[in-house]
Amino acid sequence: MQRGRPEQAVSVGSGPVTAFASMLRDLRVSAGRPSYRELAARANYSSSALSEAARGRRLPSLDVTLAFVRACHGDEAMWADRWQECAEQVSALERRESGVVARTNWHGVRVGGTGVAATNTFRERPALWLLVGLATCNLATTVALLRWVSRH
Repeated sequence: MQRGRPEQAVSVGSGPVTAFASMLRDLRVSAGRPSYRELAARANYSSSALSEAARGRRLPSLDVTLAFVRACHGDEAMWADRWQECAEQVSALERRESGVVARTNWHGVRVGGTGVAATNTFRERPALWLLVGLATCNLATTVALLRWVSRH
């Protein structure tokens, strides 16, 4: 007897994300097909986040993936490798489709194209906050940012 709504089929031939989602679903089946609510209780993530991970529309974050795998008693190291491989494939596909080669600006921040590849954030680049403050011409923001940058 199936609990909850039946899942829609995932087309494995549609790309790396759907293949990844299909493997997550297979893992869930091998764990005894627990409901997404049961998985959520084990994983400390919402049932909708876990369900979305197995839907195949987009690659889930590594954190959500590993929580899903933990809740299904899977091998986290193996799944981290699978996720990384899938993320690289998605990034390569997006670069190819967009025709834009990713490059970095003088701050080392990735510009052009899209993808899953890690990029530097404002938190990792305090000088970017300074530029944001200067660009907005807000004196109070600029002074606060200068003080913050000088302390860090």
